[in-house]
Amino acid sequence: MKVQLDLSKHCIETELKRLYNRSVSQYFKLKEEKDSLEELIEHLQQALTGLDFPLLRSRFPELAGDTDKDIFLLTENNDQIHIYVNGKKISW
Repeated sequence: MKVQLDLSKHCIETELKRLYNRSVSQYFKLKEEKDSLEELIEHLQQALTGLDFPLLRSRFPELAGDTDKDIFLLTENNDQIHIYVNGKKISW
């Protein structure tokens, strides 16, 4: 699953929390078609519990926020989380 992140006003951790909270809220408002939201919520929860945010922010300044770069999170079938900045995968 691929999730676009907007880090123009806040860091990666805050953005993921914001997306997670919004998705959970939407999930409980919907009566049908919850499958895609369930997948998104699971993906975001995995990122929130599995990523080392202080390390990411210190090693990659664009993840600390105040950037207009194209940043997204990708989880593959093996549940590995990858972060891409302007189309380039970062490694930590």
